[in-house]
Amino acid sequence: MFDIISDYNIKAAEDGCVVAIGLFDSLHPGHRAVIKRAVSKARDLSLKAVVLTFDIWSAGERHSPKQADGRLLTPSIFSTELSKLGVDMPIILPFSKVREFSAERFVREVLVSTLKARAVYCGENFRFGAGAHAGMGELTAFGKDFGFAVRVLPLVRHGDEPISSTRIRACLERGDIVYANEMLGRQYAFDFELVPDRGFNPPLITQLFPKEYCTPRHALYKSAVDISGKTYFAATKIEASHESGSAAIARTHPHGFDGELRGKKACIRLYDTICKGAGYE
Repeated sequence: MFDIISDYNIKAAEDGCVVAIGLFDSLHPGHRAVIKRAVSKARDLSLKAVVLTFDIWSAGERHSPKQADGRLLTPSIFSTELSKLGVDMPIILPFSKVREFSAERFVREVLVSTLKARAVYCGENFRFGAGAHAGMGELTAFGKDFGFAVRVLPLVRHGDEPISSTRIRACLERGDIVYANEMLGRQYAFDFELVPDRGFNPPLITQLFPKEYCTPRHALYKSAVDISGKTYFAATKIEASHESGSAAIARTHPHGFDGELRGKKACIRLYDTICKGAGYE
């Protein structure tokens, strides 16, 4: 895992880099395909592999049209998954910093002047520039003008439709964890901080979903918990939270764990729905 850079005003490398660009808000197989191709090209050229994405959820990002959709990845899980893919440098731009940029200004200032991109990889539905004015045709033309290659990857499908973060959110919100996991290509997971005086008393782990996160349907789930490199089978109940700033509360009972949780992180991975809107009975 590595630190995530939240400002594009840095130098990736004097000799350039290969950039994977997109929202990448769930790192589903379509997102991962773009990143993997960019990493492979970077290795071929002995350059850094950079992931450039956007923060549309933090305070002050109210003008993003997708803000209401809710986060799907915590920063630590996002960083860990990118590290597994071989990414050298992740950059998350606050959307407000580039929202008013024209397509040409975005390419000139971010991709060319700052990152010195030698190649740019993206999905076929990527849009950029003020009002999402520009698409793949414009990006390809800018690549020819500024001297970087553009590679556009097709959308990855699951069933009859392309995989999308919107479809994944819909599955989570109706409690269909199995189908959400199929589209994610891994288990849906969260690793929010443990709630003091609750999460530190085994065998119950308590965590709060911040309001900017997409929340799975209130239900009882079959789960697994990763703590200090060990995995424990578990049951996780997600229900409404009355805590300020929280959208939901998750309580997890890890089978066989009797250690100390203070100062540790617990990553919960959901596998299936046991029952919807029920308790531990």
